[in-house]
Amino acid sequence: MKKNTVLRYLAIFLGTELFSKVAFAHPGHGLSNFNAGWFHPLQGFDHLIAALAIGIWAAHSDESLKKVDLRIPLGFIAAMTLGLLMGRLGLPLPFYELGIQFSIALLGASLVFQKSRTWANTFFVSAFGIFHGNAHGIEVGGSGLNISGFLGLIAATATLHALGIAFAVFLKNLTPEKQAAWTFRSIGFGLCCFAWIV
Repeated sequence: MKKNTVLRYLAIFLGTELFSKVAFAHPGHGLSNFNAGWFHPLQGFDHLIAALAIGIWAAHSDESLKKVDLRIPLGFIAAMTLGLLMGRLGLPLPFYELGIQFSIALLGASLVFQKSRTWANTFFVSAFGIFHGNAHGIEVGGSGLNISGFLGLIAATATLHALGIAFAVFLKNLTPEKQAAWTFRSIGFGLCCFAWIV
C-alpha cells in the first residue's frame, strides 16, 4: 500500500477508537439450531452492516475491475468460521470488538477512496471476518453450538453478502457511472460514521 493510503486508514482507525463507544454486539444468543444460527447475525447491527458491506465491496471497486470478486465474501466466511471456533473454544481475540469497528471503518474507507481489490486489500478485508466470528463464538458461550446452528449462521452471512452484491450490481447497471461512484462513496462515508459512533 502507498504511504498516503496507510495514513488515511490510520487516521480513520484513530478517529474510530478515540471518539466511539465499544461495539457490543448481541450476547447471550445460542446457535442450537438452524433458525437460531440464521437469526444470530441479523440481531447485531454491526455484523449485519459488515456482511452487507462485504458484498458491496466485492461487486465494486475502481473502474478497471468490473467483475464480482468472490474471494472477498468467501475469505470473510472462512475467517469468520475460524474466529467462531476460537471463541467457542474459549480463545477470545484481544480487542475483538475494536477489530469489528475497524473492519467496518476499513470497508467504508475502501469505498470512499475507491480502492482496487488487490490481493493485499482482499486479504485484510476478508480476514476481519475472524473478529466477527470470534464475537459470535464468545456470545454463544455455554449455550450450545451444533452443525445446524453453524450452517444457519453461514447461510445468513452468505445471504447478506449476496444482497450486498445484488445491490451494487443493480446500482452499477442502472445508474450513470459517476452517480454510482458517488453513491458508493456515500455508503462508504456512512460506514465510517457508523464505525465512529457505535
